[in-house]
Amino acid sequence: MPLTRSRPRTESKFVDAVVAHLSEKGCDELGINAIAKRAGADKVLIYRYFKDLDGLLEQAAREIEWLPEPASLLVDARREPLQALREVLATLRQSLAEKPASKALLRWRKAVNNPLTTRFNADWNQFWQELTSGLAEGQGYDARKAWQTAASIAALLLEAEIGGESFNHAALECAVTGLQATAATPPQNTADAETPVDPPDALPTNLL
Repeated sequence: MPLTRSRPRTESKFVDAVVAHLSEKGCDELGINAIAKRAGADKVLIYRYFKDLDGLLEQAAREIEWLPEPASLLVDARREPLQALREVLATLRQSLAEKPASKALLRWRKAVNNPLTTRFNADWNQFWQELTSGLAEGQGYDARKAWQTAASIAALLLEAEIGGESFNHAALECAVTGLQATAATPPQNTADAETPVDPPDALPTNLL
């Protein structure tokens, strides 16, 4: 009895091939021929199922969870801010080590523009925004601003490490100086005090 092709199964093979290629080569030579060969399927099916390479990359971008949930990295940030950020970075490093495709996208995200890097950039920035909001939850305006600055530096530090670039680790210690001062000071909540508006949950533009 002849074998019949299953479109969902074949589509999954192509998506898996994209992830495998990213894990081994990053975005280098990421093309239809390379993906079809790795998937063991005719490249004509990529055009039939996804229209083109970008269509396949868009589906891969939607289907794969590139980063962990920010809530899974939250720690007791009030106790020791510097240690909290170090624990966050250690956990995130381990997660990326287990997701080599995500690690590759972190290296390639500013060098290549395709549906994968576009989605990863959005996920990366959203991840740090949610993480910062969680770390600064219940704290005052100054603490929230300090956490945003510290988190942006932590993100740049990790990205530099992944990309094999040099980075002054002392910058992270400087970033938490304000945090150590604000963490011990609970936000005032009096009727007479002027309450500043919380900053928006957005990281500095150098992370975009």
